[in-house]
Amino acid sequence: MQPLAPADFKRFDTYARRVQTLYLDMREVPLGLSLITQSRDAPLLPSLQAIHLYKKGWITWNLCAERVRAAASLFLVPTLRSLDMSGTPRTALPVTDFLVDLPRECPHLEELIYEPGIASSLAFMGQLSQLRSLEICGMCGLVDTDFESLSRLRGLRSLTLYDLFAPQSSPSPPVTSSFSSLQYLTIANGNAQGVSRLLQMASTSPLQSLDIKWLKLSRLKDISIPISALLPFAESLVTLFISVGGAQNEIVRVADIRGLTKLHSLQTLYLFFPSNIQLGDIEAMGQAWPVLRNLLLRDMSMPCSFRHLAAFAAHFPSLRELDIDSLVIDDGDLPSLNSDGRAARSHPLLELKLQFVTWVERPVFDRLAKAILSIFPGLLRVDPCMELNSAVQRWKEVQRIRLLMKKGQQKA
Repeated sequence: MQPLAPADFKRFDTYARRVQTLYLDMREVPLGLSLITQSRDAPLLPSLQAIHLYKKGWITWNLCAERVRAAASLFLVPTLRSLDMSGTPRTALPVTDFLVDLPRECPHLEELIYEPGIASSLAFMGQLSQLRSLEICGMCGLVDTDFESLSRLRGLRSLTLYDLFAPQSSPSPPVTSSFSSLQYLTIANGNAQGVSRLLQMASTSPLQSLDIKWLKLSRLKDISIPISALLPFAESLVTLFISVGGAQNEIVRVADIRGLTKLHSLQTLYLFFPSNIQLGDIEAMGQAWPVLRNLLLRDMSMPCSFRHLAAFAAHFPSLRELDIDSLVIDDGDLPSLNSDGRAARSHPLLELKLQFVTWVERPVFDRLAKAILSIFPGLLRVDPCMELNSAVQRWKEVQRIRLLMKKGQQKA
């Protein structure tokens, strides 16, 4: 390579000042960039605002820590707002060394996505005073001081943590003003104690959305542990997702999730675990969540019938989307196709999702479609059952024609 001349620096700087977002393949750091960096004191990309260290396939997992550190440290500048290190190889444990310099090198950093997230590297987190969004994978080695480092992020609004495990005997943390601005929290692949511990530390935050994915439970009834930690968010929480990971031979009793009925501000609720919610429980659920707009219930121990749908219509007046596992069609539940039954009142439901519907002849689908429209008159579609959705669309067309005929008779 020819020695770099002053004209080369000038030409490079012309373009470098325009670069705001950088996507960097960590498998190699271009030699030219390294030489330019070593030959000058000024930042390489002085206007850089976002860095994405990405990976291509399995090769990335064999990267050495030194290469990752070199790739990232070339571009740490005061203007940086976002650093995405989700491509960091799990084998590059010493890569955490240069992250300690982040508060000094990038004082305005607002977003950090970090993998693998070694617990020993979290001490510096509390100094990132401008951080608004944080995602860390690999939290299984957490200790109390790591929780405290995260909780000092007063401006943090969005937090995503993977592998959040805590010992079953770990004591409850003291209630403080930790996570004072936290609004969006995602916890994936954690145990009940780890999730509960974090929720207790964030108990004074204005949490609006909570997503608990693949919750690891030794017993399904232990789901009551994190649920009991949700009470402080009764007035602020509007979106809640809970899914349990792994095959389970047990069924969650309604008593184990009764704490959810105290979250009266919920507008979206997704429950993805085996449960024994019965027809008689729907009324109490509707009273507990009067403004609920989106409801997903999966892995229910018993399939729903039309009577269940009618109960949802009667007790969930704000529901826009209903997603349930399966629908068993019982002729005895359905009104006659020739009956002149009309909807007693309007209902705002727009989308009905039925993951499985027992197959029946077309006349029975037509009866079911008419019955569904009688309780959900504003329904737009049924997914993914094409036969039932087609029947609903046919009846909606019949209703439209009848309305036109009625208007014509009134004008005459």
